[in-house]
Amino acid sequence: PLLFPIVGRLNGDVLHIDGADYPMKQHGFARRSLFTLVEQSATHAVFLLQDSAETRAVYPFAFALRVTYTITDATLEIAVAIENRSESPLPASFGFHPAFAWPLPYGLPRADHRIVFAEDEPDPLRELVGSAISSGRRPSPLQGRTLALDHALFTQDALIWDPVHSQSVRYGASTGPQLRVDFPDTPMLGIWTKPGAAFVCIEPWHGIADPEGFTGDIREKPGIVTI
Repeated sequence: PLLFPIVGRLNGDVLHIDGADYPMKQHGFARRSLFTLVEQSATHAVFLLQDSAETRAVYPFAFALRVTYTITDATLEIAVAIENRSESPLPASFGFHPAFAWPLPYGLPRADHRIVFAEDEPDPLRELVGSAISSGRRPSPLQGRTLALDHALFTQDALIWDPVHSQSVRYGASTGPQLRVDFPDTPMLGIWTKPGAAFVCIEPWHGIADPEGFTGDIREKPGIVTI
């Protein structure tokens, strides 16, 4: 899923814009939208989502969201560009939500899998109350730079680094093949799974859920970028 124009959940599932209220489900509408394929080759594809009467009913802005997927050898690069086609500044957030098999298909047990950060991450994590961001923080579960994966980590929903100092993590078992996930342009990172699910999500974000009790305009929402 691609998270746009918000990341996370809004208080009451309502977006406040210039004194008007609009219904908006968790993570926005791009994840449920049909993109148009506008360009392709053997190694890349470009998809486009533009505003429509349906999107303007919940997000009154003209925009173009362009997503380019490129494969080079064993690397997949996903590049996202948001274009403002409105006359006024465009407030938006964007996030990735890729899920990776847990365990990876190399015959090693789930309990041996971990995520290793490229840099030290000394800060405590954001804490969720329901789907809202609490004013409190939770202790980091990292041992050094390593997150040993366990479903007990996610009983309070996602782990949220805000800010995240690393621009890359490695995921896999302690031996065998690894996946490297680079995220050079996103200041936050969520790691999440459903209880009992056979995947783990590594989610670079430029945006975050509403703070607990937040009722302000979208332009005052933490993590919003003005384009």
